[in-house]
Amino acid sequence: ADVEAELQDYLKENGVEKLLKEIVVKLCLDKPDDVLEYIKKYITSLQTDKAENEDDDDDEMEQEDDDMPRRSSRRGAISASVMSAEEAMSGEKKVVPKDVRTMEALKKAVSGNVLFTHLEADELSDVLDAMFLVKHAAEDVIIQQGDEGDNFYCIDKGHVEIWIAKDLSKPEDAEKVLDIQEGGSFGELALIYGTPRAATVKAKTEVELWAIDR
Repeated sequence: ADVEAELQDYLKENGVEKLLKEIVVKLCLDKPDDVLEYIKKYITSLQTDKAENEDDDDDEMEQEDDDMPRRSSRRGAISASVMSAEEAMSGEKKVVPKDVRTMEALKKAVSGNVLFTHLEADELSDVLDAMFLVKHAAEDVIIQQGDEGDNFYCIDKGHVEIWIAKDLSKPEDAEKVLDIQEGGSFGELALIYGTPRAATVKAKTEVELWAIDR
C-alpha cells in the first residue's frame, strides 16, 4: 500500500496523468498518420517550453534582489501547455436544449471516459450542451464494424448489442459480445485512435442516444 501511494504521489507531482490525457486529446484532434513521431515532437515542444521558462525565471532572478525561491517544476511546464477551451472545442459553439435530468445523466455517463476527463467543468458543460439527439428503431445498425468512426454515443433510453466479426467479409458470422443499456456509452475508441469501427452496434429496442461528433 505504501509503495502504491508513493507511486501515485510521484505521478501526481510530475503531472504524468495530465500529460498522458493531453497527448490523447491532441491525437484525437489532429489524427496524425505517424503517432510515435507526433508524440515525439509534442514531447520535444514541451521540453523546449520548459527550458525557455526556466531561462526566463533565471533572468528574472538575476534582475531582482529577492531571496524568495521561484517555483519551477515539470508539472508547471505541462500546465502551461494545456489546450484552451477554444482549441478543444472546434467550430462554433452550439447548444441543444436538454432538461436537468438529461444533463445529469450525461455527466454520469461520461465520467471517467478518456475523451472527457481532461475537461474543466465549464468545458464539459459546453460539450454536453452540444450533444445532439439520435433515435433508432429496434434492429437498426447504429455503428457498422469497419466503417470510419464519426460519433460517440450515450444511451438515454433503450438497449443496444455489440457484435464482432472475425472476418469483415463474413458479417453473418459475427458474435454478440456485450449488451449496453441506459446510462452506458460507446463509440469512443474509433474517435480516440482514428481507426475503423472495431464492432457493430445494433439497437435491440427502440433507442434514444445523445451523440457528439469530432
